[in-house]
Amino acid sequence: IHAGKIAYYLEDDPSNLVIEDIFTNERHEIATDIGRIKRVILNPMQNDALLMVEPLECTARCPTDLWLWESENDKLTLILPDSPSDTIEWSPNGEYAVISSYQESPFLLTMNPSSIEQLENIPSTTRFVWLGGNWVRFVVGGFGNPTAIEAELSTRTIIRTIPEGLSGSETAYAGVQWSPDGQELALVDVGLEIFDENFEQLVSYRPDGRSWYSFEGGEAYWKPDGEWLIVAEEALIAGGSQPRWIGVAKRDGSVRRDLA
Repeated sequence: IHAGKIAYYLEDDPSNLVIEDIFTNERHEIATDIGRIKRVILNPMQNDALLMVEPLECTARCPTDLWLWESENDKLTLILPDSPSDTIEWSPNGEYAVISSYQESPFLLTMNPSSIEQLENIPSTTRFVWLGGNWVRFVVGGFGNPTAIEAELSTRTIIRTIPEGLSGSETAYAGVQWSPDGQELALVDVGLEIFDENFEQLVSYRPDGRSWYSFEGGEAYWKPDGEWLIVAEEALIAGGSQPRWIGVAKRDGSVRRDLA
């Protein structure tokens, strides 16, 4: 189930599928006859879906094909035979899907009209997060010291790469955030730090330094005008990751207010 739509098999037949909108009751029955449907990834904005399909006669270590079903013309298209897809996710606006794996560079599916291409300038990775309708951040390299590569998909260009060592552990997912004007970057690691577009440090809010905290990073969110941030900082306490500080901070470093 996703975005108000639910996908399920029809009459226990894994080669037939129903996609239904639970709010409008709009219903699409898809008689695929292409194999056993292993997984369905629904488009959040349209009735289109990606189907991971394996042969009906296969019982172990089955090859998986990736099919696209387009609701407008009830069309099924094989887009990646024997697909190496480990992670598949649609963009929030439903115009793109990223298909990624441990084995090779990710693929980008573009809708209206549908086409697929491999992003050969992005190393193999299964870690990525959507930053908006056309923006995606790929996280490559080791978990302990990742590099974050951000791309604008409508132009197929890498916009910027966050260097190794700047983002700690998993903060490359959410803890590293560019300001709305794209001029400054906020990082939550041990406290909040703000860098310019050349990764030179401008501001550093340090924590209170209590020695029993082992900091786990956190997340920062910019106010739309770019003047303030709300910050959630986490710490490793008694074996678990716990929120340590939630507050607001001004972009120029002049004000920090604790909320909790």
